[in-house]
Amino acid sequence: SDDAKDIISKFLCKDPTQRLGSKSGLNEFKNHPFFKSINFESLLQKGIQAPFIPQIENKFDVGNFDNTFTE
Repeated sequence: SDDAKDIISKFLCKDPTQRLGSKSGLNEFKNHPFFKSINFESLLQKGIQAPFIPQIENKFDVGNFDNTFTE
């Protein structure tokens, strides 16, 4: 989405003074359109269920990662 592209480009801005969060901190993240559907108060109270919970066998299980990163 356009919002996703925008937030990623702001995270990766080469100049640290221009990166997302460099001016007003966390509020810049929370107010970005990418996060418009997130209720941060519910998130802090752990009232939001994760959209995906990976199935893992143990702490060394890398089955959810592409083989490119695990070989």
